[in-house]
Amino acid sequence: HDNIDANKEKYPNDGSSDFVFVVSTGDIPRLRQPCLLKENHCQAENFAPILQFGSVYSDESFFPSMIAMPQPVRPHTPCFEEWHREGTICKDLQPIAMTP
Repeated sequence: HDNIDANKEKYPNDGSSDFVFVVSTGDIPRLRQPCLLKENHCQAENFAPILQFGSVYSDESFFPSMIAMPQPVRPHTPCFEEWHREGTICKDLQPIAMTP
């Protein structure tokens, strides 16, 4: 949410109360070849925000709405389920306590 708030100019509100985003994970985001060749990259600037858990393209013009997220330490689906079910952050995504 903070990342989205910090990038409001990328995600204009069309007056709807709905907020849609995509969750993706993998070594490299999938992009169809024709979208690589077109000047506007298949109008990717109009895509919903994409939370990419894994590698992202260094050239943001391919996916301007993609937000780099931490590499998953295990399949991230159980963490989303825990958040949805219990409202807690799974242990794997919590900061590690530093001891002096």
